[in-house]
Formats: sequence, structure tokens, C-alpha cells
Amino acid sequence: MNMLDNKCRTSFAKPEYLKKAKQANPRLYDIGCYNDNLALMLSSESDEVIRLDKESRSKLSDLVRPFDYAKLNSLYDLFVPQREKSSEQRFFSYRSRISQINAQKEKRKESF
Repeated sequence: MNMLDNKCRTSFAKPEYLKKAKQANPRLYDIGCYNDNLALMLSSESDEVIRLDKESRSKLSDLVRPFDYAKLNSLYDLFVPQREKSSEQRFFSYRSRISQINAQKEKRKESF
């Protein structure tokens, strides 16, 4: 299991697994790149951080738009949910229930 110990070094249960993992993906275990990003995060006054913050906020504001609840309410006026079944729906639902009951009875008879 790979993780960082208290000295910001990667620690593995067996060192040979760490060597194999570093050979497979050396960039993943390069702590220097993480330290650079950490320094950027901690220095909130730097110009690059401010620029990145403004850029991410502008992208987010492009993606997020306020929801128009008036439009949603007008849709509820157009599409009223059906509250009770029509006579045809009642008839066919009754027939389907009866056919299901008959099928269950036949299965019970066959099992005995």
C-alpha cells in the first residue's frame, strides 16, 4: 500500500514493490512536483494563483446559470399529472390482474 509517511516520503510495506512501482510510473512518485504545487497553494498572494483563481471562477460562472423557476411553474400548468385512471385503464388493469391471478393458480396446481 503506497502512502506518504510523516517525512513526505513514500512508504511501502516491502521496498521491492516501491522500486517496481517507481520503474512503472516514475512521475507518480516524484515528490518534487507535489511540493511545487503545495508551495503554489500556500502562497495565496502570488500572481499565478490569483490568475488561476480568476480563470477558474470565470469558467465556473460560464457553466453555472441561475435556474428559471417561472419557466418550470409554467410547465406544470401545461402538463397536469393524471390523478385518476380512465375507464379503459381501469378495465385493462382489472383484466391484467385477473390473468395474473389465474396464472399463479395454474402454477400452484402444477407444483402439487
